Amino acid sequence: MDDLAVQDILAEYDQLIKTRNLDGLLPFLKEKSKGHEVALRQHIIDAKAYWVDYTNLAPKPDFPGGHVPYYGGRRGDDQQVELIILSAIALLNKKDIQRWHEPFDFLQRINQSKLYVELIEWAKPKWIEPYILQRFRGRGLNVLGYSVLRTLEQLGLISYQPAMFARSLSLYDRWDYRVEILEKDVVAVLDYSLEDSITWQRDIPELFNYETFLYATTVRYKSDTGSNYISFPIWEYLYQRLLSENKMNRHFFIENALRIQTKEWNNDLKTFYRKRLEEIKLETEELIECQELVFSFFQANPVPVPAFGLDLCKKMYTHSGFDLPSFLEWISPLMLRAEAKKVIKSVLPLLEKIAKLNPDFRGSIAAIVADVLSIPEMLLQERAAAALQKLSVFDSSSLKERINAYVPQFQGNIKKALAPWLDVEKTIQAEPERIIYQYQPLKEKLLTQAIQLPVTWNDILFQVGKCINSNEPQEAEILLHAFLCKRHLFPEDYPAQLSPYFKQLEQIYFDINYKNDVKRFLLCKLPDLQADYQDRHYKYGVPSVLDLMEKLLAITAEKMRQQSQFSLLCEPTHLPYWIEPKVLLSRIIAYQENKEPIHALDLSIAIARMCREGIEEATPLVSQIKGHLQILLKFCLGLETKIHLHDEKSLEQWMPNLKGNHFEKLALWAVAARTHDPAGTFNEFVGTPFQKEAFVVEAFRPQFYFRAAWEDGMNYNSRQIERLKSWEELAIDMPEASFSPTNLLYSLTFHQNRDRWSDHLYNQASVFFWHSLMPQNPEPLSIRLAISSCQNGDFGRSDMQGFLRIVDRPEFWFSDASMLVFACCFLQERKETRFLATEVLIHLIEKRKLDLGLFGEKLAFLISGKYGVLLRCVDALAAIKDVSPIHNVALFMILNTALANLKMEEKLPLNFKKLLEHYLDILVKTGQKPTEAAQNFLKKWQYSPSVKNLIKQIVKP
Repeated sequence: MDDLAVQDILAEYDQLIKTRNLDGLLPFLKEKSKGHEVALRQHIIDAKAYWVDYTNLAPKPDFPGGHVPYYGGRRGDDQQVELIILSAIALLNKKDIQRWHEPFDFLQRINQSKLYVELIEWAKPKWIEPYILQRFRGRGLNVLGYSVLRTLEQLGLISYQPAMFARSLSLYDRWDYRVEILEKDVVAVLDYSLEDSITWQRDIPELFNYETFLYATTVRYKSDTGSNYISFPIWEYLYQRLLSENKMNRHFFIENALRIQTKEWNNDLKTFYRKRLEEIKLETEELIECQELVFSFFQANPVPVPAFGLDLCKKMYTHSGFDLPSFLEWISPLMLRAEAKKVIKSVLPLLEKIAKLNPDFRGSIAAIVADVLSIPEMLLQERAAAALQKLSVFDSSSLKERINAYVPQFQGNIKKALAPWLDVEKTIQAEPERIIYQYQPLKEKLLTQAIQLPVTWNDILFQVGKCINSNEPQEAEILLHAFLCKRHLFPEDYPAQLSPYFKQLEQIYFDINYKNDVKRFLLCKLPDLQADYQDRHYKYGVPSVLDLMEKLLAITAEKMRQQSQFSLLCEPTHLPYWIEPKVLLSRIIAYQENKEPIHALDLSIAIARMCREGIEEATPLVSQIKGHLQILLKFCLGLETKIHLHDEKSLEQWMPNLKGNHFEKLALWAVAARTHDPAGTFNEFVGTPFQKEAFVVEAFRPQFYFRAAWEDGMNYNSRQIERLKSWEELAIDMPEASFSPTNLLYSLTFHQNRDRWSDHLYNQASVFFWHSLMPQNPEPLSIRLAISSCQNGDFGRSDMQGFLRIVDRPEFWFSDASMLVFACCFLQERKETRFLATEVLIHLIEKRKLDLGLFGEKLAFLISGKYGVLLRCVDALAAIKDVSPIHNVALFMILNTALANLKMEEKLPLNFKKLLEHYLDILVKTGQKPTEAAQNFLKKWQYSPSVKNLIKQIVKP
């Protein structure tokens, strides 16, 4: 046939699409496709690209009137798309259709349309089986419905694939949610499906061989009594029916449900089958037949599996067919698993009962019980010791050797109970060495490593990369130095050499506020140093501390515009952010000699960063500084102790080249005073516009308290707003807002009714940046973290880890607020935060840098306020035990102070017993005695069932 005839056929096919003639598709294919398959296949591919694929229709809509259709970036509507995809299913081969995802969705609906079935029966495409298998193997949930697979199998288009059929059957897709479903409808559909012999004879048994999601397969039906919807557990019902009607052999079900428990499958799936086994009430004879499977549970995960195995063993250990040697062999490794402590506690009484029934096995059982002593938990060891005493195996040298090997793990007074098995030298309780922990923080040298500034163009190139990839603020400041002082090193082709960095920055988004500011600056300056940089303007009040990098970038851009060759005053001279006094004074002298404007924010940060080291070298330079700045800098160096505030006219005369208004100049004194005397009171600022600001007249010492918080949400069953959960959160009362210049560093963000997202730190890098601006006074940072990241134990982010890393730096000192934040770290949900907190605590104790009394008080405050899960704190603190004798003494002081300051009236928190176990153990190891205050608290709870035995050992008459 000639090309003209082919064009007529293709035109007829296009007309079918345009007129949405679905009914005419199959007759057209039957009549016109033979002999023209190649042309039609290519035309269908082209039609899909035009009608089906998504594209941007906005610039040139191919529709009358130039409108964009409601179906967005697709030219074809649903009927047109359906016609094209059905054509593809009928005519395309495996190679052409393999990458299309649309046919899968249409195959899913095959049972809903007579046309679909007729078309597939006529076309008999050979690619369907490899097509659906590829998607099933790629993603286990991407599987056709079970009824669809059965239809395709009946049509001879696919062969039986057990894994795919089992996965599909487990999801159970036989519901039409377009109509209202009642419980009787669900039961009717499920009962009907069990009439299909292939389903219950061939496919359902295969569910035991493949990991599926049947445990979560439910259907929601409408309640007969109201508007509520109830979930119907499909497979729970089906298994009940299969077993009750003997369509599934009971022994087959039991054996396979047991076997699943030891597979590395989803834990919810294991739980589902355990519940089914509990429902059918297993007989002892049935368990004896499968006892080896049950014994294997003791080496399986998670812990509920061995716990279930133990419950089953309790039903059959008295049976004559119980294989005791095999049971003991399987259960022995379980006794070494610390995470299975609850199961082990239940195993010990069972072993005692077995030993009574089988005296010949007492030695083997005693050896198994002795392994429990490897787990450092006091109550568990006491229970094991009691079991050993009942077993009375005193003449076994191997048992004695095993018990003596575990002596380093012994807790509390367990040695007394195990004395018959211990070597003589190990039974003697050595007198603990009297070690005293004394809080004595030492002042460490800060100016230890000078910053290396770039001196060549290659250095600058390298610094750009470091700035992009590092979270340390000084890397960006070193690069700003190059932009200001080393522009002469930039070659003519610098835009081309810097273009890779420019492209890298274009594709990066930083979740760090100051780094995004630096990114904007670099995107502006890397292509052209002369480009005009526009900073962000703050129209809604004072910027956050985290916005100050933007202000420094604006100052840098202004200097570049004026062709200044002077670096910023606040540029650090020593890692990570310190400024050497003589260098700062030299910079100010150079500024004054060259009439370079001094920005108030730049000088404020420089003052906050300048430490009092090398004062002797800096003192001769002070006399060269002109005006009021000389008095200010004498104060900063410690050469002057009086604060000199002047009126606006005097300051203008004394600080002629200082850019900023009168209030910003006054703020310089406030920053200098609070930097070098964080706890001081400065009445000189009374009467100034910002006298009510935090950290100006007095240090801001907020009273922390707990307040109720909750979350409400819609209950879609009752259609009512209900309280979903409630908790206690940490809070403070903020000072009244008055007036805060941008360079009043310590007061920024501490305003009443202000809790903007931009004030939150969110990540470690933001914490490092904040601290780098005012490293000698961490109090504002601590308070900010307390109110934004420590509201409750589940609220913390990675910024808490940044705080912990700062705590371990030489300049850090603890205040009330920072100690509270440090204590919060031990109750945080994030394991990484707690682990790091333990490491920092170990280091602080070694350096005698932590006030343990204050730390214990803060822990008591948090525990009393139900802040976080107590077990988190207990485990984090217990990790320092036995690190060294001084750490044991420190742990005693922490726990003792915490107990002495706890305030609990109604009930003890969960896992409080665990805290007392560690307390008792540390009392024994250190030879200490609880203080009277701690004893008074414990006496209030001496009759509490969960802790009375421990308190009896701690509080002795």
